[in-house]
Amino acid sequence: MNLTKVTSPPPPPSLNAYSSSMSSARRVFRFNQYNKRISMNKLLYLSAAALFSLSASAYAASVVESSSPLNWSDSSTWAGGTLPTDTDSITFEGNNTQLVVDQSVTASNITLSEGQSQTIDISQNSTLKLSSLTGTGESSLLTVTGSGKLISLSTATNVNVHFNMSGGTLENPALLRLGFMEGASATSSTNSMRLVFTGHYVGVRVNGFFNSTFILDENSSYRVDSGHWNMWGGGAKFIMKAGSNFTMKSTEHGFNAASAVMDVAGNITINGKYDLNQGQSYTMNWSNATFRAGASITQTATAASVNPTGTYLDWRNVLIRNGTTTIESGVEKNALNFQSIIYFGADTTLVLNSSDVFKSGVLQSKNGAIVQQEQGKTTFYLQDRVWTGSSYRYGASNFILVNNADNNIGAFAFWTDSTLTLKLDGKSKLAINDLQHMEGASGYIQVFIENLGRDKLFFGDLVFENPDVYFYDPDTLDLLEEGVDYELVSGIYNGVSGKWMNAIVVPEPSTFAAIFGVVALAVILRRRRG
Repeated sequence: MNLTKVTSPPPPPSLNAYSSSMSSARRVFRFNQYNKRISMNKLLYLSAAALFSLSASAYAASVVESSSPLNWSDSSTWAGGTLPTDTDSITFEGNNTQLVVDQSVTASNITLSEGQSQTIDISQNSTLKLSSLTGTGESSLLTVTGSGKLISLSTATNVNVHFNMSGGTLENPALLRLGFMEGASATSSTNSMRLVFTGHYVGVRVNGFFNSTFILDENSSYRVDSGHWNMWGGGAKFIMKAGSNFTMKSTEHGFNAASAVMDVAGNITINGKYDLNQGQSYTMNWSNATFRAGASITQTATAASVNPTGTYLDWRNVLIRNGTTTIESGVEKNALNFQSIIYFGADTTLVLNSSDVFKSGVLQSKNGAIVQQEQGKTTFYLQDRVWTGSSYRYGASNFILVNNADNNIGAFAFWTDSTLTLKLDGKSKLAINDLQHMEGASGYIQVFIENLGRDKLFFGDLVFENPDVYFYDPDTLDLLEEGVDYELVSGIYNGVSGKWMNAIVVPEPSTFAAIFGVVALAVILRRRRG
């Protein structure tokens, strides 16, 4: 008897191999049943292969516990004595371990457990190609040191990372996501993380969502050569410390901190625009921000974004969306330097604790050139603007200006139903040359004035030539009446002809009493003489 080793399933027999006495229906039934058994065997085989492949790819290479630096290339560094493969995820058995990347290596992920603090040191001429970082939020910290390269990092989730590299770089791809934007992962519980950069970096575009934080340390720099910059979502933070420099060299994209909190004591340079394909249309925008002493912005509208036909006219703007922007004392004159027009969106507050810090673009005519002017000649536009993907949706702006230092403003241009509230400190001068409608707007120009003093609020003559301008008391919402609530005193301030709006002095109760006493004494003396 000859035995033949079967290395693969035999081919299914033809129907002719079965007894001709079988009915046609029965032959077909048995044939189908045989094929089903063959298909089930294949499915089980493929499932087993897939499970094996999954378990292999999910392998975590663990770094042994050590108080001394461990070289990546040493087998003794790794539990089990086997160096990790390119698809492995790296974990750590101990705490406060320093893993030295002493050659160019690849890993899919580095994961930090609860409370772990680890260090990755990338040696000069070495490269760590890493796809993602994962941690447990504030309880885990990864410190990246050395003078090598970290490349391909595309996702950091729930982990604190301190980049403290000496001339190191972050390269490729063009995007680093701090957390996730959509779905169940887009919650504060999964995105509590921060990246701190100490040193000088040629970095990647960052998408930071929700509780993610980007910090540029003192006297450090970060340069983005391509891509947008996005820090948005509740709790996102963009922080620049004193002497730091953040630069976007891209000429086709912009800086977006739509819902983030900005705290800036360094220098920001933005050169770019948003294009239509991105569905966003501002070279720079933010919500809540504080600019401290030493802060500056240089924003340019490049030639590509200035089209005389008007096609790109709106795409070179700066939008302060909402929330409160505070300019602290010590910010220099013209420090916030924009070539673009500045719009203040819905429910926006600007607190000025320094003088004349803005320098902005002014549109000279419809579809015309933008000319840059100092704050005393700048027009600020009160209009909420939302890009819908193909056009803008416009809305009113309820804008509050808190003036705590001497300031000069060229004009406020109002969209329909927009309001301006002036909160004066009673000590500082505020001069506004003009109040006007934006093109296409209608209705009243409503200005609410709080703490109106004397010789502190100056309006140019153009304000009083506009019949649509009305002044209100913000407490009572009553219309302020000339001769009752205020008086106008003509003058020239900073070379502009206009009028000081002064509160009419109402005697204090003690003054009333003194006046009444004098009158009563006069009546008594007259009676005695009589």
